[in-house]
Amino acid sequence: QSFGMSQNATQILSRTFSAVEQFTDHSLPPGWLTGADLLCSNESLYRFFDCPVPPNRPDLLHWANSTRDLNYILQQVQLVTSLLLNANDRPGDIDREDLLILGTYTLEASFYKLLNGWGNTPERTTQNLWHVSPYFRLLIQALRNLPSRHFYKGFGVRVLDATTPFLNQAYQNYKTQFAVGKPVNFHSVSSFSRDENLLTAFLEGTTKPLIVLQCEEIEGYSLEEISMVKRMFD
Repeated sequence: QSFGMSQNATQILSRTFSAVEQFTDHSLPPGWLTGADLLCSNESLYRFFDCPVPPNRPDLLHWANSTRDLNYILQQVQLVTSLLLNANDRPGDIDREDLLILGTYTLEASFYKLLNGWGNTPERTTQNLWHVSPYFRLLIQALRNLPSRHFYKGFGVRVLDATTPFLNQAYQNYKTQFAVGKPVNFHSVSSFSRDENLLTAFLEGTTKPLIVLQCEEIEGYSLEEISMVKRMFD
């Protein structure tokens, strides 16, 4: 079920948010995304080649290293092509370019990790988003192009690994950062699951600091029909 997810079993925050707190005052200029290079889907993915690691995100070093090999990127594209674009059950009312962009986002691969890593860094500028902004532009466009059956409003849960620097700051100061009624904003694509039972799998046996967002009325897009995770393990 795709709407993405991850948490110290002692400080779990389970609360309904009516909106999405800036952990940083750095913002991109209004309309910056429409100024991002407009590339085709394959070109936007190849732009990830040699994408640097976002500052203060050593957890993303492995993923940045993988993009230094063009064969890695090509393999991910071929995987989505074979299991989604050329599949008998491919959604016929969704453009192939959009499917490639959405399918690669749902992979456990570098694309979504580096995109969201750079989106959440306080040092983000239009210049240092050069590697990821064309893909981000196409991703937003693909989501907006989805047929109405993919629109979703209802329950969602998201689990965050609070070992990353900025989330750990929020975790240590959670009573202020996540005060009831205070808006919370993540500068990234936020993925949720509709399956509350999945929380058990994330929480069992972990010693990591975790943040759990449990929302009763999220609005977004369901990618269950497109998700590569389901296709790879079915």
